[in-house]
Amino acid sequence: MSQRKGQAPAVSADIGVYPVADLLSWIHARRRAGVLLFQRGELEKRLFLEKGQVIFASSNQGVDHIGHSLVRAGRITLDQLRDAEQYHQPPHRFGKSLVERGCVTPRQLWDGLALQVEEIARSLFSYPTGQMRFWDGPYLPDNVARFQLQTDLLVRDGRRWRRQLGRLVAALGEPRIRIERSGHGPAYAVGAESQLLTALEGESAFLPLCRRARLDPPTAARALQLLHRSGAVRIRRNGDDPELTQRVRAKLGC
Repeated sequence: MSQRKGQAPAVSADIGVYPVADLLSWIHARRRAGVLLFQRGELEKRLFLEKGQVIFASSNQGVDHIGHSLVRAGRITLDQLRDAEQYHQPPHRFGKSLVERGCVTPRQLWDGLALQVEEIARSLFSYPTGQMRFWDGPYLPDNVARFQLQTDLLVRDGRRWRRQLGRLVAALGEPRIRIERSGHGPAYAVGAESQLLTALEGESAFLPLCRRARLDPPTAARALQLLHRSGAVRIRRNGDDPELTQRVRAKLGC
């Protein structure tokens, strides 16, 4: 369970006033154990902590799915993800399907899960608004992997990653940049990737695409990383700046 029913949180804050980095640093300095819940509209992400260190994370966003994380990292292809999802039989864990289909080894899956937890934690730094609540207590769900992420390093890397993501969002938002389907990449996608492809009729600038897909720019940028890597979309310039497209493509691989 994430928190006991009716139990008041030890901390409740608006990240526009009390930033994520400050709250994580507070938990780390006091070596607290508990669960940190981030909410923004229907979006929910949780960090589970022990002695001030992040040991697990969860998200209700498709972009944070373990398979999508592995595709973004170049560990599996989008076709392998599609095959594993078609093969997957709940309630068995999806990682088991990836291993059984030969997409990853058990060790590669473990490394991928660690990367997924880091990505979920880092993604909290990309939101300018949202509510965070922290409950004290041992709340780690049953039958999940336990990791030991150094929270102070996570805060440092989260700030750096936020700057990188901000540069990517700014580059994609350049007026001359156009995004379009390639016609060559896999047609399969779910979650934020599916929303982008559905909203992408013809070519589009980035911010209008975000509005049509009903995605915030940071989430849309992360989803475009996966779609671009898989070849499902292409990024091109619309103007006379020959270096602009290359700059955006370089940031998509960051």
